[in-house]
Amino acid sequence: MTKRKIFPFVLYVIFTFLVGIIFAVILPAAYLYSGELLDTLSDALYGEEYEEAAKLVGGYYNKEVFYVDKVGTNGGLCMYETATLYQEVKESQDSEKEPETFTRIQKSYVLFLYGTQDVYNVYSTENNQTKVLLTVNGEQTVYEILDIDRNGDEKKDSVITYDEKGIIIVEIPQRLYPHVEVIEFIDASGETFYKMSSVDEMSSFGALDYSSQFFTDIEPILTIFNGENPDENALIEAQSKFLEISENYQKSTYETAEKRADKKATKTIIIYFVVVYVIADLLFTRFSIKFVKFLLYKVFKIKKKEKPMKVHNESFGNDYYSAVTMKLEVDEGLDFSDDITVCYGENGEVRFELKKEENYEKYLRLKAGTYDNLAVEILEGYKLEGIPSPLIVEGYRKTITAKIVRRED
Repeated sequence: MTKRKIFPFVLYVIFTFLVGIIFAVILPAAYLYSGELLDTLSDALYGEEYEEAAKLVGGYYNKEVFYVDKVGTNGGLCMYETATLYQEVKESQDSEKEPETFTRIQKSYVLFLYGTQDVYNVYSTENNQTKVLLTVNGEQTVYEILDIDRNGDEKKDSVITYDEKGIIIVEIPQRLYPHVEVIEFIDASGETFYKMSSVDEMSSFGALDYSSQFFTDIEPILTIFNGENPDENALIEAQSKFLEISENYQKSTYETAEKRADKKATKTIIIYFVVVYVIADLLFTRFSIKFVKFLLYKVFKIKKKEKPMKVHNESFGNDYYSAVTMKLEVDEGLDFSDDITVCYGENGEVRFELKKEENYEKYLRLKAGTYDNLAVEILEGYKLEGIPSPLIVEGYRKTITAKIVRRED
């Protein structure tokens, strides 16, 4: 590597290394929330590993499934008792201050419907009536599930998780729905697709009344967590006692999805650094090319295919070698001391390395013929005047003289 390439190379290394560090920090989270969470949920549901799906709800859950049913040919539905997180917004008494947001925990049920795209249509751009109807204490309440505008007309016309993975997630908190007797899925045309009713004697579905032992046992955690100034040590102790009550009581975790995201991020970062190295090698070091040549010609003993040389002197022919000396003179009054490299050949196989301490003079033994593709590596702002291109090697001795001058353009 010449001196003029060292500074750009250092800058390149520093910049690409910093970008690599940034990737290492942001990619795992980016992959987690941009797809791996939903992919993990999808794999769990379609694999009928329902607890793996319940782990992702956030908060706490009872791993003993509350309700499960086959729906359609390839789909299903499962529901869990949970204690999920939500955001509570409180208006400030000072009108000039922004409202405060607090993270709270609530008793709830979480329901997953999946694999029903062939029988349950939720997409329509005209009068889409898709929703979930909840009968709460005898009165019907609409639970909206449409959350995406696919055609850009500023009207919600589909469900994003259903579009991507065929999954609908319904979270039913006690603070909004204190007693649910019926859950009814309505399609885009307004027809009932699936109904769960505790008042139907033929149904195994029981009312959602938050009265099970799980909700009783989770109460101490809710009291501490939702207090004005939660005591962290008291919360840890309450959580420990809660999890010891039953092996079915579990804390939610993204561990599986995080491992998948980390693995994907690691692959991306490795590919990034391989590309960075290849580009650096092509621009600066050329180690890969040299290593490949070493393997081919030194290790595997593959003979180089030599191009036939042009004959310039019939009396000599071209099947001989010539002693070629290259000399460079420094233009008068020019302060120049950097190394210079002069190359000929398609891959620069003929190289004159010219140094100040050697008075810019170099001897090479070259086979007679013509060498094209002149390449000069010289400090920016300078050039060689009188350097031959192409280099014609003939006779048994040849001296080339050129001058180092300042570039005027």
